[in-house]
Amino acid sequence: MRRIRVLVTTVYLAAYSGSELVAFDVARYFASLGAQVTIATNYIDPVVQSAVPPNIDVTDQVEACELGSFDLVWCQHSLIALFDAKALAAVAESGRLPSIVLVSLSRSTALEAIDLHLAEVLEAPVLCNSTITQRHWSELAADYQCEAVRSFDNAPLAEFWEVAARRRGPSHSRARWSRRFRRWALLERDDAQLRHVTAISNHRPEELTAALDELERRGIMVRRIGRFDESTLVTPSMFEATDAVITIGRSAHFSLAAGVPVFTYDHFGGDGWLRNESFEEAFDYNFTGRPRERMATSPELVAELIDGYPRALKEMSRIRKRREVAGLHLETHLDELLSRAMDSDRVRLVSYRVAERLQVRSTREHFAMAHSTQQAIRDQLRNQYLQQQP
Repeated sequence: MRRIRVLVTTVYLAAYSGSELVAFDVARYFASLGAQVTIATNYIDPVVQSAVPPNIDVTDQVEACELGSFDLVWCQHSLIALFDAKALAAVAESGRLPSIVLVSLSRSTALEAIDLHLAEVLEAPVLCNSTITQRHWSELAADYQCEAVRSFDNAPLAEFWEVAARRRGPSHSRARWSRRFRRWALLERDDAQLRHVTAISNHRPEELTAALDELERRGIMVRRIGRFDESTLVTPSMFEATDAVITIGRSAHFSLAAGVPVFTYDHFGGDGWLRNESFEEAFDYNFTGRPRERMATSPELVAELIDGYPRALKEMSRIRKRREVAGLHLETHLDELLSRAMDSDRVRLVSYRVAERLQVRSTREHFAMAHSTQQAIRDQLRNQYLQQQP
């Protein structure tokens, strides 16, 4: 039986940031099912590439991938446009156009913009990282005959949910940590005292940096994960032996699955500890600190972190029972996409319809323009990162 083939595209593998984490998780899940998975991108940082499991292929030549050999394309940043109209048409005419899903991880970042005409022509569903992103693209898609626009809510994989069970167990305080943190991991944590925090950010503001330094002066251990600190892939083990996580975005979803209280604050500001009464709005805005973008001083952050921790710890059990949190399982969304991709009759019909649309001159011209735009983005990014190298 032929192995399923999955192509994951993302604009770059430049750091351990949101888009890379999503691409990694999607690729790892499909690979765990036995699929042959390729991550295709414009630029690959050697350090980030080292985090890609050996059973996943990586290439920086997107258009060199043989599109017709794949069953499913998880397309971040509209990189499907790097395949020109002739290449797409040839694959479509053969009846072997893979099932394509266009993914947006932001409503306000240019790189995350969805080409809705492309979505219409390819009959590609649009999948968003949050409710607010979904609303944005749903409104714009009203002028197109697009597939459904849905949100996967930045859902984590099951491995993060498994952390919560281990934390509740009798040996949760003996989780493996680096040598620096092993002594702390042996402490019992039966009370509601904040002893250890993990701060995850690639763009930490000065007031938060100062607050973390003050926490350490007060005897609270701090682990800093991010581009300018401990640059590493965020993994489930990071949540096993910490009392709280300071972060925004996808890492907040990891924390919820793992059962770790979340303090939302970063370069957009933030509302601090997640509260049950304000959870829905924070969830809709992907735990980014929006829409309020409340800014705080370093002393205010320290006081909120220490004084608010007991209540935050108590509220976690209520928050994790919420419908929004209970549905945070990435596998559910990926299984649906895979089922769609394996419907051979549907694949053939869509392929032939796409081939017909690509015969329309205005459509070919649109794809030619989108192709040129993606090539320009690729060249610009490569030059930018090459100039940063020593």
